[in-house]
Parts: sequence; C-alpha cells; structure tokens
Amino acid sequence: NHPAVSPYHLMPTPEQESSDDALVDRLRPQALLARGLENSSATPSSSPSPIAGEAAAITTKLAGLFPEFHFEGLISRGGFGTVYRVEHGQMKRHVALKILSSALTRNVSAVARFEREIAAIGTLDHPGIVRAFDAGQRGGVWFLAMELVDGADFSTLSRALGPLPQADACELIRQAALALQHAHERNLIHRDIKPSNLMLTTAPDGASLVKVLDF
Repeated sequence: NHPAVSPYHLMPTPEQESSDDALVDRLRPQALLARGLENSSATPSSSPSPIAGEAAAITTKLAGLFPEFHFEGLISRGGFGTVYRVEHGQMKRHVALKILSSALTRNVSAVARFEREIAAIGTLDHPGIVRAFDAGQRGGVWFLAMELVDGADFSTLSRALGPLPQADACELIRQAALALQHAHERNLIHRDIKPSNLMLTTAPDGASLVKVLDF
C-alpha cells in the first residue's frame, strides 16, 4: 500500500521530513499572511489610508454623489483612477469603490476602456475573480463598486517572504490560472496580469483563495 499523497505536494522538496499537513498549513492565508506581514511594514491591500487635504475635498463631493456609502479611506490611487474603501450604510457591507480619474472623463478612449472593464467584470462569476455589485456614471463620475478583498497581493508577499516553497507557489498559480481560464472561456483576456493584481485572501470555509483583480 502506498501512502496518500497531498495534492499540494506537486514537486519533490529538499525537506522530505516535512509532512503533508505542514505543506497544507503553509497554504492557509492566515499562516502565509501572518508570516508576510510580520516580516514587512506592509498592511493588507484593502486597509485604507487616511483621507486628507485635496483628497478630502474630492471625497466630500463624492459623498454627495454616493449618499448610500460611507467613505472610510483610500485603498489605492493611480493614473487611471482611485479606489476607496466604503461601507454601504443600509447593507452594512464593505465595498471597494473605484472612481475613474476626473482628468480622463473627457478622454473617449479612457472612458471606453473603463466601460469595457465594467462589461467584462459583469459577465464573470468565479470565486477567483473579484465580483462587481454596481457600475455606471453618476453626476459625470464613472464608478465601479466591487467586492472588497481583504488580504495581501503577491507583490507584498514576495517582498516579505522571498521565494515561496515550490508547492506553495504552484498552488497559488494554479488557482490564478483557473480564474483566468473562466475568463478565457468567455472570450475575455485580462491583459495586465502582474503580482499586484493577484491577491491571496481567505475563502468562507477558511481555505486559501487567490483573487484576480482589475479586469
């Protein structure tokens, strides 16, 4: 009789004494995230930064356009737009609210790209792809309200932990590939797969879960 082999034990490792249980434990986000964030000054990607100065004035305007949301802070800001952590007042649900940069609202190609992102994420339904709740234009502001993912992206994990064991890395990439396959079967291509757009989080059952962001 041959002993059962863990599905995570994809390739032989130098540490043959490591048990299958230990390999599985390392793939649980609470273990990976704890190790990553303890060894880094980084915080989970969905943790908001305080809103101050000019950003506070912009947020006040947005709060008037989106009265159903309570703005809690900034998650990220880039050339294409800003993502806020907000709470839906009645549903008591935290959401990531992506706002297209005001400088791009007059740019036809940028608006078209944002509309394509809205259409793309709306057709996808997979646990490994961030889900959308609402989208459109309000008061001249283009927005996309998405599932808020608590965790750390692969860039954060890489900086904090360095190279992962082969079994861990293979499992994380396997999950990302399954999510992308779901999109490809619906004739959608992400076009910007990179470590910062892949996030490790926790599924409702406590298992590790990779989420693909930013379609």
